Amino acid sequence: MPDSALQLANALPGRQPLKQVGLILLVIIGGTLAAVVALGLLAWFIPGLRGLFWCFVGLIALALFLTYLFVRHLIHEVFRRLFW
Repeated sequence: MPDSALQLANALPGRQPLKQVGLILLVIIGGTLAAVVALGLLAWFIPGLRGLFWCFVGLIALALFLTYLFVRHLIHEVFRRLFW
């Protein structure tokens, strides 16, 4: 019987190892940050793009909030097990 969630996730058939999932998340986060920086620099020099930049930042914030709504029960469960 696995004694941690990491061993359990790696032991289940048909699931990607957590390292691959972490790498995918790192690429997504890095790409998003690069896009925000690039669009921010363009918006700095081209005033017409400032609205597009803030819409992009708002969409990222909305995506983060919706992601939190879907995983908050997992976050609460992890903290409950760690600290209680």
